[in-house]
Parts: sequence; structure tokens; C-alpha cells
Amino acid sequence: MPSPDVRAQILTIGTEITAGEIVNSNAAWVSQRLEEQGIRVYAHLSVRDHTEELHRALLSSREYDLVIVTGGLGPTTDDITRASLAHFAGVHLEFSEVVWRELQELHQSRGLAIRPSHRHQCYFPKDSEPLPNPVGSALGFLQSIEGRPYFVLPGPPNELEGMWHQSVAARTLAWASERSTQLRSYAWKRWTCLGPPESEVAEKVEAAIFECLGAESQIEVGYRAAVPFIKVKLFLNETLPEHRNLQAAVDTVLQPFLIGEGDVDLAMELLKRWPKSTLHVLDSTTGPRLANRLFTAQQQLLRLGHSVPELTFQLGQLQKNAEADLYLQVESESEYTTRISPTEFAGSETKKLPYKIKLNSERGQRSAVEWALWFVVRQLSARRS
Repeated sequence: MPSPDVRAQILTIGTEITAGEIVNSNAAWVSQRLEEQGIRVYAHLSVRDHTEELHRALLSSREYDLVIVTGGLGPTTDDITRASLAHFAGVHLEFSEVVWRELQELHQSRGLAIRPSHRHQCYFPKDSEPLPNPVGSALGFLQSIEGRPYFVLPGPPNELEGMWHQSVAARTLAWASERSTQLRSYAWKRWTCLGPPESEVAEKVEAAIFECLGAESQIEVGYRAAVPFIKVKLFLNETLPEHRNLQAAVDTVLQPFLIGEGDVDLAMELLKRWPKSTLHVLDSTTGPRLANRLFTAQQQLLRLGHSVPELTFQLGQLQKNAEADLYLQVESESEYTTRISPTEFAGSETKKLPYKIKLNSERGQRSAVEWALWFVVRQLSARRS
């Protein structure tokens, strides 16, 4: 059975994007939010602040069911999104006195001068619905064109995200759910693997798909190498028995190198499981990489309100009788030992890096860090279970 056909496009307007001056983080963020709702993002398109180019982009948007437009809502002459959407919809722009009063009050409350150019932000295509901006001054709007919703949002990420949570997320989900009764049943299932090459992981997953669904399967699958990890994802419907069977089959074939489902941070997992109030690390293998990973994870957990161990590190060659809770020791140019010493969790593992990777390379050191973290997490989990 094919997945629900709710297709979205994200259209970004801004010469600063096409010129490479800034990264289009909005497209990635919005895509993740739509995919979480079961709405498939089929395309990203970025165009300059140029009326004819934007019009051509809007013509191409007819191929999709839902369009998210970002950027071009400010008060300057290069902010052309309002006029372009109105032209594409075949309607004129209307000035909103209500929005103009609210904009003047907002500027006054912030001690800012209101300028005639700000009136540009108070025009909206006829029959569109203004969308409030809880962070900034530029309102977005929702315009229906040929039965297709266009959610038009500002470019600054904090404004876009605030508006999304307040005014957009519930609407996109409700709209898409009306189009497909199965929408909420479909979702990405994700696995993160450590160890084998991408080709080996893909072979195992493809074999599982063939066994469960046959050669004509239309299941959507994706692989991504993020050294030293391999990410796998499948777009599944958990209400279908054959999809549940496939998920179980993939769990089984990936088990030997599976560190977890979704995005797993091994450093955070180690710190959450660590049994002592302090963690002293001796590392002669990865330079500052292990220290950086653990310190970063510590700060993230503190922001989330977790209690975490106090971290101390010693880098460089280890003394013969040195004592530590966790240490990494070089054995050869591509082999090292990870050891933890708390009595109830004591253990060690000597690991040779695959693919002729050397410990003096960035890839080798990054791999050593994650393998060491995974070993400790497995030790802690096994002894507690």
C-alpha cells in the first residue's frame, strides 16, 4: 500500500540565500516539522529577490499540495513576496488599518521610530488571512490559491519558528488529515548504527524489505553516512501488519551494530547512566575529542535539568599506575583499549579501527570516541539490567 500522497514544497525567497551568504536553515527546520506530521516534503526551492524568478517558482508550486513560503516580508524594496503572491493568485493587495495601528503600537512600546516604509508590511493579498507574529513585526499570511494553501512566513528563524508553533502547525496537520485518513499512521522509523560500512547496512536492510514485502515494494528507505555512524530510515505505517513485520526484521538484522533508534547521543547516555558523582578520564588516544564530547553533553543535560557527574580529564601518555574511572590507551596506530574501573561496572575492550583508519586521523579519533562511549554505555546498561 503506498503512503498518503500529501506533498509539500518549501519555497525560500532571498538573494542572501542563493548567494551563499547565509545557510537556509529554515527549509531544514520546516521540513522536519512537516515530516513529523506525516506530510512529505518533495522539494526545496530558493530564488533571488527578483519578481520574475519568484513568479516562475510559484508556477512550479502547482505540482504540490501544500506550499510553505519564507522570506521577503520586510519593509524594504527587495521584499516582494506579498505583491508576488497577490499577482499569482490574481487578486490585488489590500491595506489593513488594523495591522498598521498594531504595528505603530508595537514600535512605540519598544521605543522605536515608525517609518512610512513600514506601511509596506500592512498590505495583504485579498482574501488572505494574516498570521500573527509573536516575535517580530512582520505578519505572515495564509492564502488559498487553486485549492492549495500557501503559508507565507518571515525569514528570521526565531520569528518563523514562533509563528509556526502559534499559528501554522495545527493548521497544516488539520488540512493534511482531511486529505488523507491514513496520514497520522505513517511516520519515519529511524535506526543509528556504528561499525559497518553503509553498503553492508544497506544490503541487510534491502534483504529484509525483499523478504517482508517482495520485489515490487514501494516502501521509502533512506541511508546517510555521518562518520562514524550510518543512519537508516523507513517510512512505515504501524497499522499495517506487513510494515510491523518489516520493522521487526530491520531491528533484527541491525542489532549487532545498533546503538539506538532515532538520534542517540552516546555521551549524553553515558553521563545519564554514570553511577558516581565524579568522572575522571585519562585519554592518550583522541586528544581533546572525548573531553569535548563529554563536556558538551554535560552542558546540554544541565540545561535540561539533569544531574550530571563532575568531569575531570588528563590528556597525553598515561602513567603506569594511573587511576581513573575511564581511560583510553593507544595500543598501535589503529588499535586502542577502553577501560572503566568502578567495581560494579569494570570492564575493558580493545578495538581495532576498521577500513585501515589510523588513530592519528580526524576520522580515526572521532570513531574511537564513539566506540569508547558505546562500550561504556553497553557496560553500564548490561550490569543494571
